[in-house]
Amino acid sequence: ANRAVDPRSHGDAARRGSTREIHSACPSGRHAELLRPHATRLWVGGEHDRVRMLAGEMGAWNVWGIDHRLFALQTTELRDRFPSIEVTWGGLVVLADSDDAAHEKAVSLSAPASAIIGKPATVARALRAYEMSGATWAVLAPIDASNVANTRWCAEIESLLA
Repeated sequence: ANRAVDPRSHGDAARRGSTREIHSACPSGRHAELLRPHATRLWVGGEHDRVRMLAGEMGAWNVWGIDHRLFALQTTELRDRFPSIEVTWGGLVVLADSDDAAHEKAVSLSAPASAIIGKPATVARALRAYEMSGATWAVLAPIDASNVANTRWCAEIESLLA
C-alpha cells in the first residue's frame, strides 16, 4: 500500500543525495519524479565548450560576468547548434543614484572590471545589449548585497526594461 509522504522530505533527501532515502520515502517507486519534478528546469552554467554543449542538450545556458560581445558570440554559436536554447546572463552590478556615485562605490569596494556600474538607467542600457544578444534572463548580483537601496534600484532597472 502507498503511504502519504510529506513532500518536504523529498527535497531534503534529494539535497543529501541519498537514493536510499528517496526510495524508502516513496514505496510506490515513483522516485524519478522526485529527482526531476516536471516544473523544474535546469540552467547549465559556464564558458567551457563542453559545458556549453551540455547546456545546449539541457536547453538552457547561464554565464556570469562576460561582456555582451563575447556573450553574443557564444550565444550565436550555441543557437546555430541548438536553436531553441534559452540563454541567460548574470553578473555583479554596482548601483547608486548617479553614475558618479556608482563609480566611487566601485572603486571603494574594488569591483572587478566585469561589473556593470551605474545608476539604474545606465545598467538597464547595458543589459539591453545582452537582451539583444538573446538573453531571456539577467541575474543581477549587487556587489553590496546588504544595501537595502539595491531593492529600489533593481526595481527601477526592471521597470526600464519592461
